[in-house]
Amino acid sequence: MIWSKNLDQDVRQDEIVGREAGGVPWWVVGAVFVGICLVYALFADSSTLWDRDEPRFARSAWEMYETGQYVVPHFNGDFRLHKPAGVYWLMNLGIEWLGFTELAFRLPSVIGIGLTSLFTFFIGRRLFSAKTGLWGMIIFPTMLVPLVIGSFTAATADGSLIAAMTLAIWMVIEIMYCARWWHYVVLSVALGAAWLLKGPVGFAVPALMMLGAVFFGRGGVIKLKKRTWVALVIASLVGLGMFVAWGIPANEMTDGEFYREGIGKHVMARSTTAFESHGGSGLFGYLAAIPAYVPVVIVGVSPWVLFLPLGLSGLIRGYIGKAKSRAVLWGWMVGPFVMFSLVATKLPHYIAPIFPAIALMMAAAIEARVRKDSPEDEVGWLDMGKWIYLVFLGMAVLGGIVGPWVLQRGSVGVSYVLSLLLAGATVWVMMMTAKAVMSGRLYRASLLTALIFPVITLPTVYVVMPQVEANFKPSKQIALGIHEILGGEDVPIIMSGYEEPSLVFYIRRPAGEVVKETGSDTAAIYEWSRKPGTGILIVTKKNYDKTIDKYTKLPLDLLFEDETVNYSANRKPLDVMVFGRNMTNAMLGRAEAFRESHELGE
Repeated sequence: MIWSKNLDQDVRQDEIVGREAGGVPWWVVGAVFVGICLVYALFADSSTLWDRDEPRFARSAWEMYETGQYVVPHFNGDFRLHKPAGVYWLMNLGIEWLGFTELAFRLPSVIGIGLTSLFTFFIGRRLFSAKTGLWGMIIFPTMLVPLVIGSFTAATADGSLIAAMTLAIWMVIEIMYCARWWHYVVLSVALGAAWLLKGPVGFAVPALMMLGAVFFGRGGVIKLKKRTWVALVIASLVGLGMFVAWGIPANEMTDGEFYREGIGKHVMARSTTAFESHGGSGLFGYLAAIPAYVPVVIVGVSPWVLFLPLGLSGLIRGYIGKAKSRAVLWGWMVGPFVMFSLVATKLPHYIAPIFPAIALMMAAAIEARVRKDSPEDEVGWLDMGKWIYLVFLGMAVLGGIVGPWVLQRGSVGVSYVLSLLLAGATVWVMMMTAKAVMSGRLYRASLLTALIFPVITLPTVYVVMPQVEANFKPSKQIALGIHEILGGEDVPIIMSGYEEPSLVFYIRRPAGEVVKETGSDTAAIYEWSRKPGTGILIVTKKNYDKTIDKYTKLPLDLLFEDETVNYSANRKPLDVMVFGRNMTNAMLGRAEAFRESHELGE
């Protein structure tokens, strides 16, 4: 059956048959999904892991893979109880397929963003139209926040989590419109997956969305029968049961540590106390930080910020979709936004689950504007978006000039010229987008906006990232040097001063073998240096000098040193030195060859 463009927005899903999804060919939806996954895979494969969360997750997944112990995650000889085991199971699938590579550990998030985009299409088709769903599917992954959690910091639970939560939200919406038995089955599985990926938060977001939709749809717009509520509760309990089936054995195997740390500390305490300075301190700091997610949304939807005021206007003034559709969007955005705003610990990716709703809101507003279903005075809302967009344009110009210059440390090379050309291309596309909006060609503006990340930002990343790796991320090169010098031999390794998780990850000691951290304990360094057997010391020059001042000399050989900036700590220049204890002549020879080939100091 071929449906007309005026197909009612509340078309029943089981009535959509044939080769089209309500007016959009299935091959188009499939092609967009594959394209999203491929582009995100290219982004994810462009860099080494970023400290500190990514290598902690990745190392824990690798230890799980090596030991075959799939219940309790471990990191560097200790329990890793910050998150449930679900994400490590998914990463193990990536390892099985791609081996010990950055992409293997980031693959669950890459596919998670692709699936979230696909679910966004189906939700948009249900709430508005297939065309709106398709635009929402395109808008969501081309926004900044999804790009960051799905590629640059993808070796975490967030990309997979947002997929599980969006699937659960899709099922809740289907139940609100036209419930089928399998909707409850899929909902149970989605909630169980969300629980296993991030604990109670995975359940809270879909639950708040549902309660919020019912609240905003009060007065008969959304009215669920008693048996529907009972079925939803049962589905929620089944999802919880999946989590408990893992959680009870995990808690027993850790003597209750999982509940104390995983739930008590990283769920309950994070809600009331700002962890690691991610939020305001004290009552005044807490109150001041409540609106912190407003700028996060404005920046996070980039480069689609141009259409954000238009989308909000359509939702507030009620000209996008029907009352039921708008109630769902309100519930989806407001409930989680308020919850995370009230939580003391704040990180930008916490509110990522509302971004599919924002994408659909903007897509619906664009469609309404193109169909001339919006009021004439909506031009003012577009103008507001244009001015915000021009601010971002100025930031793009400044970043395109200053960023490469800083990375090149003031020198002008080929990569700097390429960076300037790509920055210029970005500015040109943004100007053409603003011009298209002012002339009323919103589809053209939307297409240009969607192309910024895959066509311009992706090449820019591959031009700039080598400089970032060289200047700010030494862990992989340090580990590479150690591996080459040792010739495959596994020896004790200690760290002092530079103790980042990425170093533990890339050193890749066998599971159960610890890379010891000594901090600034000069006595520990001295005692270690005098022990028998071969060993490696990774130490900052500052800590080494302190040790020498106290003990005069250490019986160690300097293998190589590297100057860097520790971006995850104090962001100050850092000189990292690698020493060997009781090294063989062959090892010292390989150390000299490594220094010469990599132009590193001795």
